[in-house]
Amino acid sequence: MAHDVFVSYSTKDQDTADSVVASLEKIGINCWYAPRNIQPSDDWGRAVTGAIESSKVFLLIFSGNAHQSQRVLDELNIAITQKATIFPFRIENLEPEGAMKLHLSSRHWLNAFDPSWQSYINQLVKDVSRCLVAPISIEPVEASASRKSSREVICNPFTFGNPIRDRERFIGREEEIRQVTNRLLSSARESTSIVGERRIGKTSLLKHLADPDAAAKFGLDPKEFCLVYIDFQGLNDITPQRFWQRVLSLMARTMGDHQRREAFTHFSQLEHIDLFDLEDVFDSVSRDGTHVVLLMDEFEYVTQNPNFGSDFFGGLRSLAIHYNLSLVPATRRELVELCHSEEIKGSPFFNIFATVVLKPFTQEETDRLITSYSRTAGIQFTDEEIRFIHETGGGYPFFVQMICHYLVAGMEAGLEGDGIMENALEEFNRQAEPHFAYIWSRASDSEKTTLVTLLSLLQAVGNAEKELPVTSVDKVTQIYPRAPRDISTLEKSGSVIGVDGGIALFSSSYAKWIESELSAPPGEQEADESAEQWLISNFPDQAKGADAAKGKLIKTKKKYWPIVGRVYAHDSLTNKGTG
Repeated sequence: MAHDVFVSYSTKDQDTADSVVASLEKIGINCWYAPRNIQPSDDWGRAVTGAIESSKVFLLIFSGNAHQSQRVLDELNIAITQKATIFPFRIENLEPEGAMKLHLSSRHWLNAFDPSWQSYINQLVKDVSRCLVAPISIEPVEASASRKSSREVICNPFTFGNPIRDRERFIGREEEIRQVTNRLLSSARESTSIVGERRIGKTSLLKHLADPDAAAKFGLDPKEFCLVYIDFQGLNDITPQRFWQRVLSLMARTMGDHQRREAFTHFSQLEHIDLFDLEDVFDSVSRDGTHVVLLMDEFEYVTQNPNFGSDFFGGLRSLAIHYNLSLVPATRRELVELCHSEEIKGSPFFNIFATVVLKPFTQEETDRLITSYSRTAGIQFTDEEIRFIHETGGGYPFFVQMICHYLVAGMEAGLEGDGIMENALEEFNRQAEPHFAYIWSRASDSEKTTLVTLLSLLQAVGNAEKELPVTSVDKVTQIYPRAPRDISTLEKSGSVIGVDGGIALFSSSYAKWIESELSAPPGEQEADESAEQWLISNFPDQAKGADAAKGKLIKTKKKYWPIVGRVYAHDSLTNKGTG
């Protein structure tokens, strides 16, 4: 039996779990939690796994007890593998560490520890109802603290940390979808590679394409196109055999014809599947006019896996060329950059794709997202708040949703005026920090030098009336000649955006994060002599009298001196400070 919510908790928090389940089930939200829903004869592990897979929301009651529970961590790992909607309900003022931090850092939390978790039951019921996309009339729950807001808010429509599943909530990407579908509808039924950084919306796009009703609007008739979504995230030990077993199993589920479904299920259960078997499968599909499209998320887990040799990629290419099969893989970098060997990199497999790069939303797309979502909850942001959203979220759908979420949360909490934005920015920076660190870590040393150069120039031209300060590629190049090549890469990854004919860092919060990352704490700063000698050795022409550059180096972590040295020396020479 399918359930709405799987409740994960430590048995030491049994009383809390009982109260949460009772409150949710009081309004008709069906919950699964152990040990209530496990029969004496059930296999515990199998029952839990099946319940997570069949539930719509994974509700984690997070506490010190849950943080120490291996069972809770195991359940969370299963939920992540299943791409479940994960909702942590934090009942203690405790930050996750280790594996918990890795898995939960990007999730929206409901902090429920001040003054106590009982006062947040109403909010929990609202948020879970929203996750279920089910408009439920919520009656007051006993012992809950009412929250008055200066603006009426029905419930927070902005979410982050999980892909968009509801086609009515999918915004933008019209041009990217047009490119993908035009190739699928061409006479050659061509394949397309989707490239984009983490949290840019690749999974949401693939799931949107896999929705038969949404696909039909793009001209992909469900009677002709069999759209199969498959996620390879975390499958480090997958083999070609398991690859095809999974693909064929998922294809079987999409087949309306009973005989065809049974045939695909049979093939998926074979102990050994070779290319001849696959040719028979796709030949039978082609004969009845069906066209299969594999929407393959996190495909780098395949291309970087040494279990997949040139014979696998050659066979997959052959199937895509000679049969009714198209491939739409999604990866963080271009496919040819994500190979486990030079032999694979040289495979003709990669020649069958055109590449579509997902960049941050345009301002128009961001405005549509803000307007569409806020209208459903009767919210109207002020012009100042909208400028703040653009400046902070920078067009990344994930970050835009995050900052909007915390703005609305502030309204629901009764904050007013500047307090709403101040609270939202504080929460945003806390949640965004690990993601900023990831974006920074993905940049090469040369790209980091370009980012620091850009940051220096933007600080010099900052204008409070603009959403983001802007500079030009030429000015960056004057300081760092290699910048144009880096800027092209950084624009593709979304770290740098084009604004009003110039360029800017995508988010003012990311700019502040870079400043913080570069800064050396007082106890870790180098001596004057060390900084001066380093400047003389590396920039002898600019080092003479470069006291400002020396002062900045001292306040910068030494590991970043090779990255910032050129910029600081140039600033000192031209009498331009970076603040």
